[in-house]
Amino acid sequence: MAFRVMSFNVRMDTEKDGDNRWDCRKEVVANIIRSQHPLVFGLQEPHKHQVEWLAGQLPEYAWVGKGRCPVVFGIGEEHCEYNPVFYDTTQLECSSSGTMWLSDTPWLPNTKFAGSAFPRIATYARLKRKDDGREFTFVCTHFDHEGEEPRTRSAALLVAKLQELSGGTPVVLVGDLNAGGGRAGSSSSSSSRGRGSSSSSRGSSTGSSWPGVVPSPPVACGASCPA
Repeated sequence: MAFRVMSFNVRMDTEKDGDNRWDCRKEVVANIIRSQHPLVFGLQEPHKHQVEWLAGQLPEYAWVGKGRCPVVFGIGEEHCEYNPVFYDTTQLECSSSGTMWLSDTPWLPNTKFAGSAFPRIATYARLKRKDDGREFTFVCTHFDHEGEEPRTRSAALLVAKLQELSGGTPVVLVGDLNAGGGRAGSSSSSSSRGRGSSSSSRGSSTGSSWPGVVPSPPVACGASCPA
């Protein structure tokens, strides 16, 4: 069963980014996704209005997911980060989905492992291909950026929970693990097969990546910022 998937940290919407803020880059983000046309993709860091804007630009896709911590910080769901899963509704059906918190109590919202800077989540979707009925489970996550122990525990949690949630279907896990290859978190949740990074096609690192083979060519991007 072969198909194209995508993982994309689109970054939160913050005015601190100046000329790189969301309004200046959102068209580029949508165009990159259109150009790759993945069967399913996961995003990291978007606020709800970013997710909804992209959904409006990509009408063939539906999405699932929840915000990670609206109660803890009192900021409201509109401004907390999501790990949404988007899937192509012309080719896929979603039979179940959910969001778990990377913690000792994964079904309790806003919880986290000790040592984590923020609550972290994983969004999963059980998907079925319309053409042949074959199923798989797609997961999108974003590990903690500070502690190695929380990343290791997050990886172990996902391995354990996905054995239950996947129902024996193949699992595709994507995300921003905040760890290079071989470091805590990345090595626990992946094997040496099928791994690639943006840096191998771009020629430069995005901060946390590992060597790999990326068959698609690099995407050239440009944007103009509205006044």
